Amino acid sequence: MRIQRKEMGGEMLFGVDIGGSHIRVGRVVAERVVQRTEKAVGKSPDTVAQQIASALAELGASGTVHLGIGCAGRICPQTGKVLFSPNLGWRDVDLAAEVERATQKTGLQLLVTMENDVNAAVWGEFRCGAGKGKRNIAAVFVGTGIGGGLVIEGKLVRGASGGGAEVGHAPFAAGGARCVCGRRGCFEAYAGGWAVEAHYEKMTGKRLKASEIWTRRREDPSAAKVWRQAIEALAHLLLTLSAIVDVEMVVLGGGIVERCEGLADEVASAYRDLVGDGWRAADVAIAKLTRDATLVGAALLAL
Repeated sequence: MRIQRKEMGGEMLFGVDIGGSHIRVGRVVAERVVQRTEKAVGKSPDTVAQQIASALAELGASGTVHLGIGCAGRICPQTGKVLFSPNLGWRDVDLAAEVERATQKTGLQLLVTMENDVNAAVWGEFRCGAGKGKRNIAAVFVGTGIGGGLVIEGKLVRGASGGGAEVGHAPFAAGGARCVCGRRGCFEAYAGGWAVEAHYEKMTGKRLKASEIWTRRREDPSAAKVWRQAIEALAHLLLTLSAIVDVEMVVLGGGIVERCEGLADEVASAYRDLVGDGWRAADVAIAKLTRDATLVGAALLAL
């Protein structure tokens, strides 16, 4: 296996997952995370770079290190710069260069690859998760927001400026609910975790987590209505993906899918009801790598 050969040759493989609130670093061997560390993410690029350098030292990095960094936001496919990361408040940040500076005195030979965090997660699921063995998959990750990714004919789709497969911000309802991106009617504005919570609070005056609203849906009409709306939006999102790219499989993942037992099945059922006669429904599978998807995918992209 390729990763094992790299390790046997004295080279090491690491993945980094930078989200809005956390940073996770893991050593990857044979397509799985064998060591990991996690902490609250710093605010400035140089602080995050120092955190990565510290984590590499903690995990025993030495010699030649292939480092894949999955970062929330738009990543330029040509330069690897973070063009815009709203969660981190970054614009035009060369994080790879910052990490190289932070590790200058460590003796590491660092080879850094930058990628959007969701793209990295999709690649992980494609290579060694739910999509293994397929050539064409889409992935939809439902957490606080909605992220997505595409692998077509075995290649990751990034788009011209790093914004490929931002499915959460495709239109669902023209002139509909306001999204955090500034537009109206996005899928995320109906089915993202923040949206489920906001719609429920508007109806009841109560602020609950999306997973709590899910568990109340059997006896709480407001909870049921909010989640019916979210499931309808997600089913239409899967239908849109199927119509445009005709994938073999759609992988559903993210914190909301993991915490809301049965949600993926209900979305899959609603999607199949929409497909109609004469059309092929894509297989729908739950992500297998869960929280390690970005770490593994980013690491594999660094090879």
